[in-house]
Amino acid sequence: MAKAPTYTRQHQFDALSPSNYPGAGQDLDNEFDTLASRVNQTRDNLALVQRDDGALRNAAATWDALSSAVKTAIQAGRWTPRGNWLTGATYVYLDMVYDPTTQRIYVCPSGRNHVASATFAADLAAGRWMALDNGATNADIASLIAAIAPTVPYTGDASAGTRIAANGERARTFAQAASDIIWLQDFDGVDTTNSADSSSAIGRFFNKVKETRKEGRLPSGRIRMSQKVIWDFASARDGATIRGPGGNALVLDFTTAPNGTQFEWRAPLGSDAFDWDIGGFRIEMGTTTAGAVAALLGRLDGGGLAMDAFNGFKLDLTFGNGTGSDNIVLQMNGWYGCDFKLQAAGPNTANGIAFDWNYFAFNSGKLFPGGRKYGVRLGQYVFGNEFTACDFEILQTCIISRLDSNASRNSFSGQFVWGANTGVPATEGQNGATPFADLPSLGGPLFIAPGSNFSSGGVPNPTGAAASLLRAMHTNYGDWEAGGLAIYRPVGKPARLLLDTETGQISVIYHYRGNSLRWTEYRDTGAESGGTARLNSALVFEARDDAGNNPIAVLTLLRDGRVQVLGGANGFVVQGAPSGSDVAISAVGTDANITARLAGKGNGAARLDGNVIVGNAGRNLGFFDSAGTGRATLPGAASDPATTQALVNAIRSEMIAKGFCL
Repeated sequence: MAKAPTYTRQHQFDALSPSNYPGAGQDLDNEFDTLASRVNQTRDNLALVQRDDGALRNAAATWDALSSAVKTAIQAGRWTPRGNWLTGATYVYLDMVYDPTTQRIYVCPSGRNHVASATFAADLAAGRWMALDNGATNADIASLIAAIAPTVPYTGDASAGTRIAANGERARTFAQAASDIIWLQDFDGVDTTNSADSSSAIGRFFNKVKETRKEGRLPSGRIRMSQKVIWDFASARDGATIRGPGGNALVLDFTTAPNGTQFEWRAPLGSDAFDWDIGGFRIEMGTTTAGAVAALLGRLDGGGLAMDAFNGFKLDLTFGNGTGSDNIVLQMNGWYGCDFKLQAAGPNTANGIAFDWNYFAFNSGKLFPGGRKYGVRLGQYVFGNEFTACDFEILQTCIISRLDSNASRNSFSGQFVWGANTGVPATEGQNGATPFADLPSLGGPLFIAPGSNFSSGGVPNPTGAAASLLRAMHTNYGDWEAGGLAIYRPVGKPARLLLDTETGQISVIYHYRGNSLRWTEYRDTGAESGGTARLNSALVFEARDDAGNNPIAVLTLLRDGRVQVLGGANGFVVQGAPSGSDVAISAVGTDANITARLAGKGNGAARLDGNVIVGNAGRNLGFFDSAGTGRATLPGAASDPATTQALVNAIRSEMIAKGFCL
């Protein structure tokens, strides 16, 4: 349709005025001039919204110009325009029609699929249509939508994938159904009462979230999975979100699924699976096959190489396996740079593994293993992971490694309780019954970070060929490393080792070789009467026999200044080293004396064998053995050599008289 032409007056009427109406011609000219002005203004205004071809001019219709019904239809994006209503036509959920009789727009609600009857009025009265444009009153469209509450769930074509209310879930409005959230309960075949299998619906739900990248929402309840479920994240680089209501409010129940792996995730190498956020629900497995993996998040090929790669994921999930079988609750292979809050648990500590990792690097978060024999098993290429505020409980051993593990520089901190009785969930472990960690193979250090709490008591006790690579930096126990206790050059501070006991207790350091005790160092404070008491307070060093039993030599330092040395069965020897060096015993001070007491063994006499000489300046009394070596000097003898010799002779005579042989 071309643009309307302009109006131009074609005749002059002022010369045709009759005698009885002299101004008639001029009035006619004025009237037609006014008419031309109005027509041309209308034409010009029409040109603002209409092109010359009759179509709507580009940018002529703005958002503000649209009615609320049109806005709602556009925003929904899910309604299907069907034109004018027709008798005998088939209409399904979300079809939109125009009724010429009422001159209003209508949408087919959920659960009202039908073949049109003879009149639109009859179908409208039967609840098969919902009005969107309410005509003259132009009421708020939201109130119209909310006023329709479908009561019959859609049970037709499952590919439509939508319904409004079912199985006790709250009814949602069409505005909610048309939003950017994908709801599991909108999919046909979902049962939240654990009465029927919903594994097909959960698969279609995941695929729709992956396809659209919209947020997926899961309802409360318990949903039965009677078949193995596989989520394939291939070509999902942009990621998406799947959220449950939190905690255990939603449980995906696989206990009736076939034995073996029941829930599997895949992200084939090179498929770009990035940045998914999944959490807020529990996965309950029912695998009883020994050695099986109940939940497999990432696969390994026959050679033990990762087949999948998950990058930048965020997981907040709980995995449980309610059977006591010797299997793995959760195995994760091919996870990189992810953030986790994960719980994996079983019913008891008799057997099984909570977490099993391979190709697992630079991840972080919190872990909660429990109810299994082992908490975490480190496999191939597990490195650079850091988990804080963890809770390892109800476990026989917290951390183990595979025989071929090359795991390196992994760090854990939190609460550690190990050594629970087999098959009995315990809140406190029996320290020493089982090791904190069993590490037959590692590629680098394993760190237990500061602030951790070892509720089973004491420093962790690792076993295995790689036990020396376990290093625990504990605020209560110092900087501890399996194979060595080290305080590493604190800046501006002394390196100190503090052993502090309660009153009446001793502090002990044991030195073993193999399993045999060789040396003991202890501070005997048991009989102290107070913090400053000197009597009955001693620092004792004991050398044990080969069986680790009887002391064969004891050195005791007493706080009153005395030093006691016991030589055991082989006697006590003071010997210079190397051979020929002096051994000096000195009494310091003007009136200081040295007293030597020789006691016989059995009925025999104690023997002092050697020569007596006068030392330099006549001040020293010395004894030599027959070879002239091993001199001991006793300061304090008389200065005159003759007097000194006489004194020595007198001592010898007195000692002989007392039964000593010199």
